Order: sequence, then C-alpha cells, then structure tokens
Amino acid sequence: MTANNYAKALYELEIPGSDISDTEEIIKENPELSAVMANPAVSRAEKHRVIDAVFPSGTRSFIKYLCDHSHSNELPGIIRAYYEYSSKQRGIIPASLVCVEAPGEQQLQRLKAFICKRFHGTDAHIEISFDKSLIGGFILTAGGIEFDRSLRSSLEGLKHKLANSV
Repeated sequence: MTANNYAKALYELEIPGSDISDTEEIIKENPELSAVMANPAVSRAEKHRVIDAVFPSGTRSFIKYLCDHSHSNELPGIIRAYYEYSSKQRGIIPASLVCVEAPGEQQLQRLKAFICKRFHGTDAHIEISFDKSLIGGFILTAGGIEFDRSLRSSLEGLKHKLANSV
C-alpha cells in the first residue's frame, strides 16, 4: 500500500484529530522510536508493548498494523498524506502566499474567497512566507497554478517589452 492509500484508510477510521497530531509529534520528537518499530530484531510483541505505552489509543491499532506489515517507516509520510486527504475531503484548498509584508485580515479573506471560488472549495489554508525581492505585491499558488502579482515580475515584464521594442 502507498502512503496515500494508508492515509485514506486512516481517514476512514475516523480517529480523533488530536490523536493523529499527538502521534505525529511523538514520531517527530523520538526518531529512535521509528528505528525500534522498523527493526526486524525487535519482536512483534515488544513492538506492540511499546506502541501501547507511547501512542494515543486511537492510533495504536493502525501503527501495530504498519509494524506487522513492515511499513512503520512510512508513518510520517502517511500522516502528511492524511492531512492532505482530510483537507481535500472537507473542501479546504491548500495555498501558499509569498509577499513582502503580511496581508491584513481583509486582504487575507479576499484571497481565501478568490481561492474558494476558483477551485470550488469551502475554505482555504494559506501558508504565508516572505520575500523582500518581490519589491511589492505577492505570488499566490493554489491548485497547481501560480498567480504572480509581484512588482518584480511586472518590472521584468516591462523591461522585456522595452528590450524587444528597441
């Protein structure tokens, strides 16, 4: 099974979101735990005891299944794919915004409305990062499409037009 297939199965189990996020945090903070779960020299029973002692109750059976089928090393990727699938099922469109300055609340709401309308979603989750080299404006990426409304891009386009007209 691929990470995406496991993510769909995990979603269908309707495990509380807090158990998923707690599991993700445990895995991130304890890399040696992943090594133990993937180690064929550690018995199945011992792995199950560790899982019962460390992980939230909602994810234990799923993690045991992964260990029993030698797929525990895929857990971080499965969790990432789970979040993506879960968001998609709920109509949440992931997007990234690169800008010079943080947008105001109204601007952010307008961007979310644009994304929802354009990609038929119910909400948008926008990751914001900053790049002073844009000079002004922004670059919005959603649904695999980039909307470059930066001043840098506009100036480069103008420079290109002027160079071609001479």
